[in-house]
Amino acid sequence: PAEIAGVLPGDRILEINGTHVQLYEDAIRVIQENPGVSLPIKLQRANKVILTSVMPEKRVGYDALKRPSETGFFGVSPKGTKTVYRFNIIDAFTKALVKAWEMTSLVSSAFIMLLKGQLPLSALGGPIMVVKAASDQINIGLQNFIFTIAFLSVNIGVFNLIPFPALDGGFMIFLLL
Repeated sequence: PAEIAGVLPGDRILEINGTHVQLYEDAIRVIQENPGVSLPIKLQRANKVILTSVMPEKRVGYDALKRPSETGFFGVSPKGTKTVYRFNIIDAFTKALVKAWEMTSLVSSAFIMLLKGQLPLSALGGPIMVVKAASDQINIGLQNFIFTIAFLSVNIGVFNLIPFPALDGGFMIFLLL
C-alpha cells in the first residue's frame, strides 16, 4: 500500500488522516485502526511536502493475547536510527500513566481469559521464563529491557491484588472484614 501511495524510502510521515505524527507508533495506530479506508497522508521528502492518500490493506492481526482482529497494513518500517524524544515532566508523567494503564488492562484481560479457559495455562511462565524474556530483551536493547521489567512489575502488581489469602488482595479483604 505504501508503494502504491508513492511513499519512498526516506520519506517522513508528517500527518495521516488529520493526525499529526510525532512517533512511528502514531502512524501505525491510525493505519491499523482503518483497514480498507482511504486515508490522506502528508509526507516530507527532502525539502518538499507531498500530499497523497493510502488505503491500508486488510489483514488479520493478533493482539498480545493472541486474539484475532482485522487490522490495517501499510508496508513501512521506521528508519534504522533511534530517535530520543524529550518530554516535560507533565507530558512524561501522563504518557507513563497511559502506558501503565494499557499494561494493567492487558494483564487483567489475560487473567480473565485464563479463568474463562480462553487462554491455556501453558501461556503462564515462572521465574525461568521471566529470566529468558528479560535476557532476550537486553540483547535487543536497554529500552526494551526496561520496558519488559516495567511490564513484569505491573504484572506482579495486578496479580498481587487478586483476593487470594496469601496475596495482598486477600490481606486487604481480611482487613476490610
